[in-house]
Amino acid sequence: MRGLAIIAMIFGNSMGNILAEPHPYILRVIISVAAPMFILISGTMVALTFDKKNYGILHYLYRGAFVVGASMFLEIIVWKSWPFTIFEVLYLIGFSIPLTYLSLKIKNELVR
Repeated sequence: MRGLAIIAMIFGNSMGNILAEPHPYILRVIISVAAPMFILISGTMVALTFDKKNYGILHYLYRGAFVVGASMFLEIIVWKSWPFTIFEVLYLIGFSIPLTYLSLKIKNELVR
């Protein structure tokens, strides 16, 4: 699933240079699924790690901060813009990693 999301994202970002407008509808649908797939995969990975390992909140805060930092680096170096001025899917993933952990923790406490 991760590989499909990567291929769809690469193709989606380069489609404007490869194909002439208007792009076929089916390709636009496939490409529009790439970012939600990345978010779904990151949440699933947090849930799997939460079930198998006993990491605390700091682990997930560090992971989320690393993803946000990588996105900021890309924005500054590659896009040559200020951080948080472009909507990057990495920002959403980075902020959702610790939030997913907290929601899983709350769910486990309520179930007990």
